[in-house]
Amino acid sequence: MKNRQVVLGMVFAGGALLCGLLALCSSIASVNRVQRLTPITSVTVLGDVPAGNPILIEGRVSDRNPVNLEAHGFVAYLREGRAVVNARGTPSPGNWSVRERVTPPLWLELSGGLVYIENDDYDLEKGKTIEVTPSAFHRYSGTRYNGIEIGDPVIAVGAVSARGAQPHLKADFVARGTHASYVASQRNAGVIFFVGSVLVAILGGIFILQDQVRGIYVKIKRAGGGRSRSQSG
Repeated sequence: MKNRQVVLGMVFAGGALLCGLLALCSSIASVNRVQRLTPITSVTVLGDVPAGNPILIEGRVSDRNPVNLEAHGFVAYLREGRAVVNARGTPSPGNWSVRERVTPPLWLELSGGLVYIENDDYDLEKGKTIEVTPSAFHRYSGTRYNGIEIGDPVIAVGAVSARGAQPHLKADFVARGTHASYVASQRNAGVIFFVGSVLVAILGGIFILQDQVRGIYVKIKRAGGGRSRSQSG
């Protein structure tokens, strides 16, 4: 039984650390990818970029975009949902997951003109989060929206697909905020998740191995008491 607890504790701690390490590595990779690209804020500069080259543009959401979620003013958004009770009917919020994705082509304003995000399969990141007020029968909300609205600062990473007075971009992702804020938030998120996984691994390991930890503590205490008696004798 003790051996099984030791193995279980090691597996739990190792799994938690691995998840944290993977999240940290993913965060570092995202930061490195964005930092390698110099933000383009001018349509004139963008017009000189060869088609197919990876780029990062920084601008704002144009008022030429139609609003697709009137309640919150979002032109692009993700609707996320989660369970708010467990199988026994007890209030217990689950993990959020995407239930609806509305990411239409976008017009972005840069200095000197507009850029058109031509595809509708880009990832939407760092959107403004609005959580729907839960009903009177539930303690937790089961729906929230993450989106961008007209005038929001955004960055987009992708490749130029058409040049000209109004360049087109096939975007990999569009994120609310600036180049600097995106890098900072990604770096901080990775570090925070990793530190959290270390704490979970330590606390979870101690909980699972509490009998072994208690036994070690007792042995140390007894050894300390034995030394004290021998010194006084």
